[in-house]
Amino acid sequence: MSKYIESTGPHALSTLLTQVDTQEMALPDFQRDFVWDPWATQELIVSLAQDNPAGSLLRIRNTKDYFSARAVQGAPDLTGRPTYLLLDGQQRMTSLYQAFYGKGDYRYFLNIPELLE
Repeated sequence: MSKYIESTGPHALSTLLTQVDTQEMALPDFQRDFVWDPWATQELIVSLAQDNPAGSLLRIRNTKDYFSARAVQGAPDLTGRPTYLLLDGQQRMTSLYQAFYGKGDYRYFLNIPELLE
C-alpha cells in the first residue's frame, strides 16, 4: 500500500481516541472550531452503544507538512508532528474524545440496562 493512502477498513474507537490523546492524530489548522451541541454528542454515544453506524472519517498521513496542525479541542497541545490529520469527522471525534476522556464542559452517563433492552 502506498505511504499516502490510508486504510479504509474499520478502526476501533479506542484506537482512534488514543491517537488523539497521544497527538498521533490532530486537525489541520483550517478546520473550523468544535461547535456540537451536547445533545448531538449524547445521540452519537447512544448510536454507538446500540452498534449503529456513525459515519466515516477522512484523514491523511501528515508526511509532507502541507498543513499546519492543531490539537483536537480538549486534547493535549501538540508537541511534534502528528502522523494523521483529520479532514472530515472532526465534530464526531472531538465529541467522543471529550465524552470518553472527561474533557470539556459536559459529562455523559450510560444507563447500561436500558441500552441492553
